[in-house]
Order: sequence, then structure tokens, then C-alpha cells
Amino acid sequence: MRLPASLDYLVRKEAERSGMKPNQIIPEILARHFGWHSESIGAVSKSSFPKDD
Repeated sequence: MRLPASLDYLVRKEAERSGMKPNQIIPEILARHFGWHSESIGAVSKSSFPKDD
């Protein structure tokens, strides 16, 4: 699944800033946005998002 261009840009910039890969930062962004604890979605995110090699 591809992200809209503006969202893709934001994810890539945030990942670059934090030193993480884009697929690794998405759960953190969602957690901040929705007020979730990132640990609670960590297990799901690891299996849901393909690795970015």
C-alpha cells in the first residue's frame, strides 16, 4: 500500500530526523497522533509492515 505523497514525505522526514527507517517510525507517529502507547502496537507493527531493506 502506498501512502499519499504528502504523508509519505512527512514519514520520511520524521524517520530521517530520528535515525529510523520509514516503516519503523509509522507506529510511533500513529501512537503520538492517537495517544496510544507505542509498545502496545509494536508487536502488530512488526508483523504488519514489510521490512525496508
